[in-house]
Amino acid sequence: MILRVRPAGPPPGSYEVTFRGVEQTPAGQYGPGLRWLFLISAGPLAGQTASRITGVSPTTGNACGKMLRAVAGRTIGLGDEIDLAGLIGRQFLAVVAATDNGGTRVETVLPLPPAAPIE
Repeated sequence: MILRVRPAGPPPGSYEVTFRGVEQTPAGQYGPGLRWLFLISAGPLAGQTASRITGVSPTTGNACGKMLRAVAGRTIGLGDEIDLAGLIGRQFLAVVAATDNGGTRVETVLPLPPAAPIE
């Protein structure tokens, strides 16, 4: 059997993506986490997943709060509750950056404008 080592995510760059939701990750070195999942929807890497792991409790200053603000498309404040289920399927431009361990992660996402109607 031959096994080929593949990258854990897409290379650094910007990608049109669709938000697929979050999944819980098991407790590791930094405790339990959330994996924010984005499906690349255009270009040669269409169909690949880009993601970001954060803590499980958003604050106004941590990575979980940053991702929540990005997918919600608005500022968040103390006590805000945002239902992620209503955001699944939204289109974004994802900025993917290299990490210190040789992988990549979604740094942020920006909402894409709705497509113009075809006449």
